[in-house]
Amino acid sequence: MKSRELFTEDAIAAIKFYIEDAMGNEVLFRGLQNEDELIDEVEVGACGNEYSAPAILDFMERGDVVIHNHPGGNLTPSDADLRVASHIGNQGIGFFIIDNEVENVYVVCSPVSPHKTIDLKEDNFAGILEPGGNLSEVKEDYEYRESQSKMLQTILEAYNDNKLAVIEAGTGVGKSLAYLLPSIKWAEKNQERIVISTGTINLQQQLVDKDIPLAMKILGSDLKSILIKGRSNYVCLRRLEDAKDMQMVLFEEDQKELKEIISWAKSTNSGCKTDLNFLPSPSNWSKVCSEADNCLGGKCPVRESCFVMKIRKEASSASILVVNHHLLFSDIAMRSEGAGYKGAAVLPSFSKIVFDEAHNIENNATGFFSKTLNKFTLHKLAGRIYTAKGHQRFGLVKYLKDIDVKKELLETIPPLVSDLKSLTDDFNTALFMNLGESRQFIFDDDSNQEFESIFIMQIQQLGNILLRTFNALNQVLEVIGEEDKDSPACYELTSILSRIQGHLETCKMFEDRSEFPNNVFFIEKKYTSQGDFFIELTAAPIDISRKMQKSINDVFDSIIYTSATITINSSFDYFLSRIGLKGYDEDRLITTSYPSPFPYKKTVLLGIPTDAVEQNSPSYVDYLSATIEKALKISKGSGLVLFTSYSIMTEVYKRIAENIQDAGINVFLQGEDERTRLLNKFNNDISSVLFATDSFWEGVDSPGETLQLVIITKLPFKVPTEPIFKARIKAIEEKKGNAFMQLSVPDAAMKLKQGFGRLVRKKSDYGSVVILDGRIVNKRYGKVFLNSLPDSGRSFRPTEELMENLEIFFETREKFFKKEI
Repeated sequence: MKSRELFTEDAIAAIKFYIEDAMGNEVLFRGLQNEDELIDEVEVGACGNEYSAPAILDFMERGDVVIHNHPGGNLTPSDADLRVASHIGNQGIGFFIIDNEVENVYVVCSPVSPHKTIDLKEDNFAGILEPGGNLSEVKEDYEYRESQSKMLQTILEAYNDNKLAVIEAGTGVGKSLAYLLPSIKWAEKNQERIVISTGTINLQQQLVDKDIPLAMKILGSDLKSILIKGRSNYVCLRRLEDAKDMQMVLFEEDQKELKEIISWAKSTNSGCKTDLNFLPSPSNWSKVCSEADNCLGGKCPVRESCFVMKIRKEASSASILVVNHHLLFSDIAMRSEGAGYKGAAVLPSFSKIVFDEAHNIENNATGFFSKTLNKFTLHKLAGRIYTAKGHQRFGLVKYLKDIDVKKELLETIPPLVSDLKSLTDDFNTALFMNLGESRQFIFDDDSNQEFESIFIMQIQQLGNILLRTFNALNQVLEVIGEEDKDSPACYELTSILSRIQGHLETCKMFEDRSEFPNNVFFIEKKYTSQGDFFIELTAAPIDISRKMQKSINDVFDSIIYTSATITINSSFDYFLSRIGLKGYDEDRLITTSYPSPFPYKKTVLLGIPTDAVEQNSPSYVDYLSATIEKALKISKGSGLVLFTSYSIMTEVYKRIAENIQDAGINVFLQGEDERTRLLNKFNNDISSVLFATDSFWEGVDSPGETLQLVIITKLPFKVPTEPIFKARIKAIEEKKGNAFMQLSVPDAAMKLKQGFGRLVRKKSDYGSVVILDGRIVNKRYGKVFLNSLPDSGRSFRPTEELMENLEIFFETREKFFKKEI
């Protein structure tokens, strides 16, 4: 058969180029079909000799084609060809043999043709969640939830009609099953892959351990699902081997921890740090974990044992992928920057996305697309290039000595590394000293010109040493012979050059800030856990909506955005505007809200003191301390106190902890233990109280008697001087908008909803949420907050009367709600 019947001209040209580049030897390709069933894209999988090429087929997808050439021109398949074709043909993957001129092709087996989409019929899901349906038969504590059934129908519509759906599902709706059932059935019928992306580890584990197995049981399905974590969660066996050689350098303070990791790595099946029986220090784990720019890929000597490769192979055969938002954004960034949406990137290809905990997407995307630089990043880079300890030498320079590189070239590198470390320290110290008492510096129109001048001089010096190091290493790369191009040392050199290039680009961005109007540039003074100072540079996107629209919303057929907290004052506008969904019409976008089925009116008391002391008053901390102590004694503990300020939290704790403990209530303070262990202690002690700040406003799941009182000390407005938030305020004001009402209020209202949502986690839960901020009832904008919260019982009174009401509530809850309050 002539190749032009199965390949596009561009694909033929690409194949010819790669075969010529391999000097006419065998090359293994992966071919991707277009809508006309022609191969229009090819990727090189491996290169071989005159007679064969390695069959590296880890990430082949159904509908793909394995292509390789027979240099002699005889296209008859060998026995090995037939064995491979037989294996992959059963997976819907094609197998073609071509000549070196790409004129003729022999089809050993054809790929599965692109299929027509099979819509999901509502009849197949009718009654599945209702009494007498599949769910009621397999779930012991079954409760019918009408909102769950309606949400499932909405997702069916989105999948069948290629729509985007934004769904607010209140606590207790059961949103996981509502999206899992149609997702599993769609993946099964259409042989497509769907990604479920979450914001927290807790939800990921719940999905994998509980919700997905339940959904499979309901549907009678054996579809494969898998949890994929970021590669830094996995140990790198090659780096671990290097660490053994370098342990006197890398692990001077903790030889014991390294030995425990080495011992564990010999027996672990997953290689994931969560399987360790201890929590390794972040510093030590960073020296042995897998990293993208440290990975040798196919050139790695321990590739067959690699835990990351193992999980990727597993993912390529799974239909449901559970990931976190950050990992998904890293995949999408790679695709939007050139990897394309057809093949594998960080993840194998997928067709639809479910964003659970979608309220955090803007923050997650902003964090991912930001660029940062600090002394630890640069010192780590320097260590990868060259490290000396006594008479021992480590790093890239040591490995380059094993291949044919001129000694005089290698001798230029250690002095450059020494200069890089020295200038990095000078850069860090100079900026720290010139910041004075300031914690941060934002580059904007009102910037301090004197500081800017010092910064420009320092960043140019840093950029200069990075460029000199890059040039020296690039010279080494240019003289490496063809016989060593595939060596691990050469691959490591290429990886380091890529990392230096990235740092140079960051330095250049800070120098040429005016060319990046959609970014805010700032410097922050930070401290390590040991109290050492360092300066961190950050360039962050101000508006991610266009990036979200172009790389996600306009690309995928169906995307589900869901969370318990999306609307503000019954409106989706704020959420839509932040993530690039504004402007889509109803033919493309569905927005709907399904309220919680929990009876808040009968189970929850929202208490707000009308005479609360204002935050700028000298007696504010006195007021907080006295009111919090009294409320916790009334509830006999079972309390979560949420602060917006760490310093105020610790001050209140110091004042009242002893009194509360004397009342038989254990007091836990954020920071005194690791987050998960701290929550476990709190959840296992029903008469305890937990004092916490930012990260505990969400992701805390403490049902039943463990938590019956949530005290919110202050409306969670972001600090207007926080660099990214300040830049977003400025962007709105420049367009003559009202930044307070368009950004500050909705952002705080969404976080308040999260804090409120900590109280009721199941139908039988009850308790009170007390907000010690009078602005919610005394300011006009307070209505936005109140209208965004569930419709519960309410008591808005002076503090003393509110405490009396709280006491009556906890003593006689059912009688209390019969009164007019």
